[in-house]
Formats: sequence, C-alpha cells, structure tokens
Amino acid sequence: MSYQSSATAGGDTTSPAVSVPTGAQAGDVVLLVVTTDHTSTVFNGFWPSGFTHLDSIGTFGPDDQEAGIAYKVLSGADTGTYTTTIDCGTAPWGIAAILMRGRDGTDVTANTVASSNAAGTSPLSIVTNSITALANDDILMVMCPDPNTNNVATGFTAPASYTQRVNGINLGTGGKANIGIAVQEGVSAGATGAVTGTYAFSSGTSGYATWLVRM
Repeated sequence: MSYQSSATAGGDTTSPAVSVPTGAQAGDVVLLVVTTDHTSTVFNGFWPSGFTHLDSIGTFGPDDQEAGIAYKVLSGADTGTYTTTIDCGTAPWGIAAILMRGRDGTDVTANTVASSNAAGTSPLSIVTNSITALANDDILMVMCPDPNTNNVATGFTAPASYTQRVNGINLGTGGKANIGIAVQEGVSAGATGAVTGTYAFSSGTSGYATWLVRM
C-alpha cells in the first residue's frame, strides 16, 4: 500500500465527523481514529457505515482520555463526510482519516493497544507493542496523547524509518484532542518490536494510547 491523503477535524458535539480524504477510490483503505476527553465512550457499533471496529481504550492518561480505531475497504469513490454516531457528550474530540492504496485490505489488523497513565513531560516518548507484519505490509503508528492542559501541543515526530502523515494537534474545543499517524511502507516480514514516536507540548504533562496497524 501507499499513503494517499488524510484529513482531521475537532469539536465538542456528540458526533465526530471528518471529510473523506481526497482522491478516494474503490479498493482503497481508510483508517479512522477518534479520541475524546469524554468518559464511558462506546466506539464499537458507532462508526460510519461500512467501517470495521479494530480496537478502543478507555480512561488512559492523567486526564482520562479515550480513543478508538476502525477501517473501511472502499467499494467505490467515497466523497463528502464520514460521520460517526460516537457519543462524546459535550467533551472535546478529535478525528483523523488516512487513505492508503495498493492492497485489497482483507488482512488489516491492529496490535494490542499500548498505553501510559504516567504524567510524562515533553518530549513524551510514545512506545507501542510489537506487531507481526507480512512482507510488503504498510505499518501505521497511531498516537493519541492525553495532555492535562489546553492548547499545548506543538507536534509529533515519527519513529525512525517512518514518515509523519497526520499531525493533528490541539483539535476540539480547548485543544484537548491530538492525533498523530506515522507510516512505514513496504516492510519486511516479521515482528516489528516496540516502536517509539514522540509528542511535544509546551507545558503540563501527558499520557498516551498507541497502536500499530498493519495493512
């Protein structure tokens, strides 16, 4: 597969939504990521039509963030907006969509989420669990930090051999939602081992949730 485009959005309504990434066509794979400052959020069953739930996590980080991921193999050229029915109450949320092309999307998997509730300072190391890749897979590292202060994010740094493709910072009301996605294309078969990205912010502390997604 190869990276094509991405889109991000943020707000504080009950239904996170994001524009379909540009250039979408049949056979492409879209990964959706939602993170919110709301507690007791249910992700599975509330993604847009056609999306398959991969994983979610509740109450991570020092400020009780939650996050979930899902994907869709496109049967046609999607346009417009992907609108979830995920209930975030009136809490800040962020959403990211990333468009990948080149394989059939029948073997998309995510590793077990790695998370930290520690109140880490900047620059914060975000460390994944390992995932086992097939030859020529693409690996997407999803980073969802949880800063305890508003509008403090300055950006993500991709791990070695990865390219930062989504740098969604200070999303949502108060800037409390942040999503980073880094991509490594065409990997060799085998276990990746732990992968480390970095989240930088100007003040306060943060924890995180992170996944590796192979496709």
